[in-house]
Amino acid sequence: AACTKSEVAYEAPAEIGFNVVAGNMTKAVVDGITYPTTLNMYVYAQTMDNTAATANYINNGEFANKGAVEGTQVWGGTPNPYYWPNVKTLHFAGYSKSGNVNNGATPAYDCEDDVLTITNYNPGTETGAGENDLMWFPTTELKTPGGFGKSTKFVPVDMYHTCSWITFLVKGDKVTGGTSPYKVTSLVMSQLDQTADVTCSATISGADVTPAITWTNNTSKADSYTVPVVAAGITLTQNVQNVETAAAATTEGNVVVIPQVPGKLALTYSYTSTTGATITETVENLDLALAKDASNADGPAQWEPGKHYIYTITIKANEILIAPTPVNWTDSNWNITVE
Repeated sequence: AACTKSEVAYEAPAEIGFNVVAGNMTKAVVDGITYPTTLNMYVYAQTMDNTAATANYINNGEFANKGAVEGTQVWGGTPNPYYWPNVKTLHFAGYSKSGNVNNGATPAYDCEDDVLTITNYNPGTETGAGENDLMWFPTTELKTPGGFGKSTKFVPVDMYHTCSWITFLVKGDKVTGGTSPYKVTSLVMSQLDQTADVTCSATISGADVTPAITWTNNTSKADSYTVPVVAAGITLTQNVQNVETAAAATTEGNVVVIPQVPGKLALTYSYTSTTGATITETVENLDLALAKDASNADGPAQWEPGKHYIYTITIKANEILIAPTPVNWTDSNWNITVE
């Protein structure tokens, strides 16, 4: 009687719990394999004999972190737990409580085809761990065809990123990063869409799951996105600095956007003239577009789901150049170098 609910929740094998791993996941975004304990998720569960498109056991139920159970961080139903059926086994699918899901966006899951659709999704600009980083896990049937039953301690699930992560690094040359350095005070991306529809599905070959994430209805190019430059601005040196943190690290920052053809960048900087006056200048319409590739020979390549784009911008006294290259959202980063 003296125990709290969280202490006894998993002593009996009846309550459904999840052990969550972010397959390619960050700090404010999620980089590495640790799913944020502060980030809830929504879950669909169906019995193996379900023939309807709608989940017949848990339909978009919310799960929150219950703390460490036997050394494992576990997510369970909130505000009330969900319990295993006595005989039948279950398949699961779900997604993270990120952006405006269930608060402006509309999620739907088709059990027959294992397709998750979220319409009118917007990642937003919240800075809590994973709050703008929409992640999703496909049906557990892919790896466990027999389903999970009440003898299961914790259901293991692997999350996949659906958005693109953008990082900006800046540095100067001997003039702009020298004895009278320039200071970057603002970065604004324009011609950007922050609301669209996403469809998520997956296939498996052997032990390898291949996610398929498609974004649609994001063609208006109507929005702007103010990158959160560190307070008081970034004073340039000849070494790279992350504009959001002033560190050299590329695994920090929180700019998450819907995959799309990149827009433009406006960069504002200031410096002190030879007369001692502070001069502020803004360079508009810097091109963030990626080079054409074999998959998009007729147009500029798009930012893609689950990829991290790092723009290293070297600001010289007479020019600013951008030359981008994309990479996977993993602990190894692809660099977009601008010199």
